[in-house]
Amino acid sequence: MLQARFEERQGALLVTPEVPALDAEAAPGLRELVGERARGRALVVMSLDRVSEVDSSGLAGLVAVWKRMAPGGELRLAAVPPRVRAVLHATHLDEVFPLFEDAAAALPR
Repeated sequence: MLQARFEERQGALLVTPEVPALDAEAAPGLRELVGERARGRALVVMSLDRVSEVDSSGLAGLVAVWKRMAPGGELRLAAVPPRVRAVLHATHLDEVFPLFEDAAAALPR
């Protein structure tokens, strides 16, 4: 089950999943819990500093969250660990979801 922290910061929703992996176990919560909070939003920043792995279910969950956002909305990923970054690069999702060093850098100025 997905545990996550939510904050409003600078007009964006900041989400911090508190799980070690975005996988088949966490993906339903990602789609439902995070997807509902992201509905209609223009900007969501997801900090992955506590996540060390992601699988295809987790990637599908990220896409599902993004699809619930406002048209043209942006899902930014922050503090992406190297293993997760490698999966995003291999699947070309790093071209869909902008990657940032940390949550502060991903928030609007």
